Amino acid sequence: MNLFIHVDGIRCAGCVNSILGKAEKLGAQRAELDLRTNTLKVLCSEAFEENRLISEIEKLGYTPILLGKELEELF
Repeated sequence: MNLFIHVDGIRCAGCVNSILGKAEKLGAQRAELDLRTNTLKVLCSEAFEENRLISEIEKLGYTPILLGKELEELF
């Protein structure tokens, strides 16, 4: 499954690495973050807890907005 989250507050590669690290630590199979759109794309299993990832991103000081799942045609 693909999960898409818009993340406000990203400014640099360090921000990107922090967020990607959290996604992978929580069990994402793959995570990518597009700095142009501030969109995080997470490839994960159905059991992946997106609410936990959102909470962890908030703890890092960013504002995540869940866009949805399987939005591949938009990107």
